[in-house]
Amino acid sequence: MFSIEDIGNRIRFLRKENNMTSVDLAQKIQISQPYLSQIERGKQTVSVDILINICNVFGMTLEQFFSQKDSFSDVISLNKVMRAAGNLNNEELEALHNFLEIITKNVVKKKSD
Repeated sequence: MFSIEDIGNRIRFLRKENNMTSVDLAQKIQISQPYLSQIERGKQTVSVDILINICNVFGMTLEQFFSQKDSFSDVISLNKVMRAAGNLNNEELEALHNFLEIITKNVVKKKSD
């Protein structure tokens, strides 16, 4: 089940992933930027009509918007890690790279077992 905050976070995530400002998205769906901001912060519920417009902007259906909540959370976490990696020095980046190689090898190994 999605909370108002979950819906707002998903809208903000999609907007940022598409390099769109809140002003841009608000204009495309014909609402005010402050109203969109309230929706994204979970302070205002979003109507089905507005949500359909948002989905249209991002080329998705309502079903796609609400599917795979856990995967969405994983994507947010991965994006945080990727942004943080940009602040690492070369030694830290190499350690992260080695760590990720070990993890991916273990995942591939488990899938083949």
